[in-house]
Amino acid sequence: MTAKEIHDAEYSAWAEVDLKAIRDNVTAIRRLAAKNKFALPTRYKGKKAMADPARLLAVIKADAYGHGMKEIAQLLFDMDVEFFAVSDVTEGAYLRQMGITTPVLLFESALLENIEQIVDLDFTPTVLTIDFARELNAYAKKFKKRINIHVNIDTGMGRLGVWHEEAEDFIKTLFTFSQITVQGIYTHFPAADNDEQFTKQQLECFYQLVVNLDRQGLVIPYVHAANSMGLAGYKTDFLNIVRPGLMLYGLYPDERFKKRLKLKPAL
Repeated sequence: MTAKEIHDAEYSAWAEVDLKAIRDNVTAIRRLAAKNKFALPTRYKGKKAMADPARLLAVIKADAYGHGMKEIAQLLFDMDVEFFAVSDVTEGAYLRQMGITTPVLLFESALLENIEQIVDLDFTPTVLTIDFARELNAYAKKFKKRINIHVNIDTGMGRLGVWHEEAEDFIKTLFTFSQITVQGIYTHFPAADNDEQFTKQQLECFYQLVVNLDRQGLVIPYVHAANSMGLAGYKTDFLNIVRPGLMLYGLYPDERFKKRLKLKPAL
């Protein structure tokens, strides 16, 4: 809002967000991501990868962590950020109403009642059950549409996700649906800032799953796990999407990375 709009609305308190700082942070994150070249041996025959830099998936859920989804989304859209991630269809619908055409990943497990919106508004849902995939496929087929989906893999977090030991069979089944494209596969690091050994185990588990899928011809284009801490603190060169959240707004996942990455606080 402009100063005049704030005055006219008679707000007694407000937050001032520095959009230039966020723009500079996006540039810095892209520069860091560019240092890791996508290097899956199953796709590069063991040679040193010369792929494009990892793409950026900007996490703007919860009103862009309180910074204002409308303004942040517009800025990132104008900067050609490749993907957005939000929690659910309500947040995604708000972006579409703004005219945002960027692909939108829904982090939360979608419900059957959300299928119509997912297809009509061209969202990318996280799929965790075959029943949901079957219903999504049937609805998309009715309207001759093809839907991109991502699969969340539980590599030890114990919250949402397909358990990694069951993931191969699960994904094989997803590949049989005519209207669904398994565009992405991802996991999450719950303790990247305080349990390095556990996080490295998660990375290895996830890496082996992706390699095993590749060897069976189940090639999933986008592979991601690097949240803010994962991007800043771990070797993630087999990932081709990075998904910073708080880093966008100038918050360091760990004080150790201030020398490696220069961020500017947006608030």
